[in-house]
Amino acid sequence: MNVGRIQNRGIEFVSSKDNLFASNLDLVGSLTYVDSAILENTGFGQFTSTIGKKAPYVPRLRASLVATYRAGKFLALSLGGRFSGKQYSTVDNTDTNPNTYGGFDTGLTKSAFQIIKIGRRFRSDIGIHSTR
Repeated sequence: MNVGRIQNRGIEFVSSKDNLFASNLDLVGSLTYVDSAILENTGFGQFTSTIGKKAPYVPRLRASLVATYRAGKFLALSLGGRFSGKQYSTVDNTDTNPNTYGGFDTGLTKSAFQIIKIGRRFRSDIGIHSTR
């Protein structure tokens, strides 16, 4: 559904450090805060107002952290985590049950993966992702 006008105000911090503590350890992290509001929306309906509601698919807080260890020329191992705060998939923010189809749950996603380089042109990526 189209929305007349949305205002997103926020701040994001991103940082990365190569060769942290050891010559083969890289760290990348980010933190994002967004205050989102629907300012105009004339086409939604006469009984439900969307003015002042949060914009769909925009969480207020999102954070991520990934550590990668380069074990050699052909192997890299990574561990990561990503947090996403409450978000809505409807413009009137009525989807309050996150455990249903189309609903979003506040949560932490954890990942572990490896990248194996095979020669100059190929690589193999294997990963496991877990969401709470």
